[in-house]
Amino acid sequence: PACPKAFKRTWELLSHQVVHTEARPFTCHLCPATFKRHSDFKSHGLVHSEERPHRCEVCGKRFKRPSNLREHRRTH
Repeated sequence: PACPKAFKRTWELLSHQVVHTEARPFTCHLCPATFKRHSDFKSHGLVHSEERPHRCEVCGKRFKRPSNLREHRRTH
């Protein structure tokens, strides 16, 4: 079946098309993880880093990913 998604910009379509392929050209050199998108590969790098750039304004706790900070904020 064809994908029903529509895009206004050509680059958005091209970026989306990788989800329909088996190719995973981006490989982590520190673990077996592979990725279809360069952006996913780059964000994976935080897994191997001690960097925690996202800080809770309420308690100061730090997180690697903004999604983890958003989840944490619900506890306040």
